[in-house]
Amino acid sequence: LTALSQLIDNLSVNNAIVTIVSKDFQGQTDKTDQWYGTNYSVEPIPSSVIYSWENPPTAKSLGIAFPKPNKFIPSEKGLKVKIPVPIKPPQALSFEE
Repeated sequence: LTALSQLIDNLSVNNAIVTIVSKDFQGQTDKTDQWYGTNYSVEPIPSSVIYSWENPPTAKSLGIAFPKPNKFIPSEKGLKVKIPVPIKPPQALSFEE
């Protein structure tokens, strides 16, 4: 397997870390970071949320689909320079005479 395939295979609900950063939680935290003094809380993810993540609705049921290919976007073949353009070598610039 490629490294990307291995990464994708290891993505799961069971090894996810969810971080929420918001001022809406001020005064609702129970821990303080020892280095920066940042207030935070750690809570388990409810089983109903885990279940919904493990059993998501299909894209079709949500009305999500890939758009049709855009025929006006060139292919990689169309982006290649076919005739090499000569480039002059750089010259050193000096303000001294």
